[in-house]
Amino acid sequence: ASAYLPFPVQGEGIYTGTINGNGSSLNMTAQTGVVPAETGIVIKSRNTTATLTIGGTPNADVTDNSLKGTLTDLTESLSNYLVLGMGNTTHGLGFFKPDGACIPTASNYKREVARLLDIMYSPLGTQLISYGVENEDWTWDDEAKTSWTFHVPETWTGNQEEYRGTITPNVGSASALYWSNEFVGKMNDEVITRLNAQSGIYIPYLKTPEPAKYKFTSKEYETISTIKASLDNKITYYEASFITGQLDPNSDSDWSDYLNTIERFRAGELEGIYNTMLARYN
Repeated sequence: ASAYLPFPVQGEGIYTGTINGNGSSLNMTAQTGVVPAETGIVIKSRNTTATLTIGGTPNADVTDNSLKGTLTDLTESLSNYLVLGMGNTTHGLGFFKPDGACIPTASNYKREVARLLDIMYSPLGTQLISYGVENEDWTWDDEAKTSWTFHVPETWTGNQEEYRGTITPNVGSASALYWSNEFVGKMNDEVITRLNAQSGIYIPYLKTPEPAKYKFTSKEYETISTIKASLDNKITYYEASFITGQLDPNSDSDWSDYLNTIERFRAGELEGIYNTMLARYN
């Protein structure tokens, strides 16, 4: 978890950090004393909850702390923790990977949140959150709805994505979203059309990880999300290292390091969850 609070706090598992030289990760430092007010912190707990004690002067100065951003690759095995707004850099909000949605059991608005999620994943919702309001931000080009055009004002001086960021939170941040190819694939845009044509080459080779009728339990899904939050980043790092030549896949040492690392990040446990789920249907 992460926080950026207007008062000083103290507790176990609190980390602050500084951005490394290339801006790709945060170097984390454990804090055992009082953390000043208005200081970005990452809270790592082995339990389901973490307790912070509020104290000190509410307007305490912030010293030597630049943890004000969202990055995916954190040291100290804190990979993919979410951290609030990064200051004094060009990286903006950085990157984070939502792969699910949940409703707190204590919420008084379970029905309302469920209805909101239903809307967001409906055809109307995917259109709204990706390109705005029909007939205002975009229009169908014909009655058969074979293509549509996104309207960027002629007075707009930035690019199309920058303008899209003014009408939807789906640019440069995370939002629950299902990209419907049935809709986005019909966009009347030269670049999108070319990208769709290129991606079409790979469609015959794409495989669904598991049939749609196969279902995980809620506990399995929760564990998968927790594991993949860290594991996916490690796999991506090693893939890039092997491709760019920083590591050699034919080296027993490098390959063993890769296998040992992903095992530390619970790859074997993840495989077991999938096998257990598949066994229920076989």
